[in-house]
Amino acid sequence: MSLRTALLVLAFVPGIALVALWGVTSGQTLFDFQRQAGQGLLAEKAGQLSNETTPEEDELLKTGLPGAAHVLAQPY
Repeated sequence: MSLRTALLVLAFVPGIALVALWGVTSGQTLFDFQRQAGQGLLAEKAGQLSNETTPEEDELLKTGLPGAAHVLAQPY
């Protein structure tokens, strides 16, 4: 093997490995971002559902029962 060929191999092999590692880490980062974004949307939806009141709860609030507003305001 000539010196020129050896130098070319030493220059390109690490470069190719670096590009491959960059591609893998970029893919993992994108996958993690999408997973976390999906979890955030799920958490938002769950929070929205818990903020709604049922007709029974609305009736308790309208009748003015002592402590009804305090009990209904507590998170489940």
